[in-house]
Amino acid sequence: MIVGPQQGCSRTLSGTSFSSSLAAGVIALTLEANPLLTWRDVQHIIVRTSKAHHLVAPDWHYNGAGYKVSLLYGFGLLDAESMVKEAERWKQVPAQRKCVEEAIQLSRIIYPGSVLTSTYETTGCSSEALRHVVYVEHVIICITITHSRRGDLSITLTSPAGTVSQLLAHRPLDNSTEGFQNWEFMTTHSWGEQAAGAWTLKIKDTPSQKRDNAKLG
Repeated sequence: MIVGPQQGCSRTLSGTSFSSSLAAGVIALTLEANPLLTWRDVQHIIVRTSKAHHLVAPDWHYNGAGYKVSLLYGFGLLDAESMVKEAERWKQVPAQRKCVEEAIQLSRIIYPGSVLTSTYETTGCSSEALRHVVYVEHVIICITITHSRRGDLSITLTSPAGTVSQLLAHRPLDNSTEGFQNWEFMTTHSWGEQAAGAWTLKIKDTPSQKRDNAKLG
């Protein structure tokens, strides 16, 4: 039971504006319990303590690090009590490391109704001590695609552990001809998994109307 904007009790309030306010309050409590937390510490605590109970979604699954995750709900509902308790005993995570690797640039055609698959083998920058990433937090893919109808494209990324992240959904109402020019798509669904291994990017073209082929740069 929560108190709504009209000072009355309600069980049905929803929406991102309302939920973001609640999330900010829970994070404030967490920071009050441990003011030394960094933004990454808070994210780790959220991943570890979020609850998936009673959240119905067809795609709940465990990633390669054992965290339950869903496209609709992420890692689940924030648990204020658990977050505060975790914050009180938390030790700061090490400094963030960023491994940036460039895939071979190939010009490939995406045909209507087809799926273009590209696999990249990474070591997580293991040869560079200061950039070596063993376990991932945020995975960012930079993509350039020329396309006559951007909304026809959907994109997924599969980690070496087999976790599938939807980076972009098919959008029938997006009729932009601009495509994607060095767009960055991010996922956290592989949080805690090992970085090294084969990452597979799949781009699906679901044509909404007659048009020309697309080109991946």
